Amino acid sequence: MALRHGHSTQRRGYALLALPLAAVLGACSSCASSVPQADPVPSAASSTSPPNLPVQSPAAAPSSTQSKPSAATSSSTSLATKPATSASARSTSNPAASQGSLAPLSSAATSGSASIKPLTQSGPIHSTSTTALFAAVAEGEVGSVRKALKDGAELDAKDGRGNTPLMRAVLNRDDQIAKLLLADGANPNSKNKSQESPFLRASAFGLEDVLRSALAHGADVNSVDRLGSTALFVASEAGQVESVRVLLQHDIPLDKVNDLGWSALHVTISLGQGSNNSLSIARLLLAAGANPHLTDPSGSDAFELAEKRNQPQMLSALRNSSK
Repeated sequence: MALRHGHSTQRRGYALLALPLAAVLGACSSCASSVPQADPVPSAASSTSPPNLPVQSPAAAPSSTQSKPSAATSSSTSLATKPATSASARSTSNPAASQGSLAPLSSAATSGSASIKPLTQSGPIHSTSTTALFAAVAEGEVGSVRKALKDGAELDAKDGRGNTPLMRAVLNRDDQIAKLLLADGANPNSKNKSQESPFLRASAFGLEDVLRSALAHGADVNSVDRLGSTALFVASEAGQVESVRVLLQHDIPLDKVNDLGWSALHVTISLGQGSNNSLSIARLLLAAGANPHLTDPSGSDAFELAEKRNQPQMLSALRNSSK
């Protein structure tokens, strides 16, 4: 009987001592699950205690039991903040999601959409029909141009660079729309911020049909660009034979010099490099009465310019014109 009682007492003692040990192990397990994984750091207990730990005395139980709420608090705090952290990471790692919440116009402007750039650039504010006219010219839509004009679009409105719809059509080398605008009353002499006009650009680009239409609708043959160059000068400079031919059919000044002191004949010889186009233009100018003896700022006339540049055919054309 005493032996049975002794064994029973011993088992009860083991059971009581096992409870604090289970609490300690449970707290450590809870901490491990709530704390981010890191390199293991040996604790004093794990580094000094052998695998078969001696059973702790009941006096140690309150200490380990008191540490359990602290571990539980740490675990609940970590779990409470973890979702917020991952949500924040998701919102910052996915900019497309935040951009998707913008209105379509703002989203397009933010993404730099080519179709929205004209709306975000600074410039004059036009009526709906005038804006439609600029858009139609840019797209080369003749039907849309006609509709915008019918709706009352302003023919000589200017964009941020001072270009009118007609100037935009000329810059696009769109003969059909340019002639349509001229026929409707667009001003061929309207200058942009660079002091270029549709008439001057059409001359330089060799748009003969537009040039004829511009002359028929009031183009000023004496108008000049920012360097003081006439339409005849810029056409000669660009080697546009047909433009020169068209311009010479009107009362245009042949020997007018620009701000650099060059005439149309001077620039033809100096920049034409003796090409076939420059020879044709020189012959047209000389036949129309251009003065080959007019000197440039260096004191050279057309003969000397051609000789210095080793242009024998040009010299021959000049000599033939002087006979």
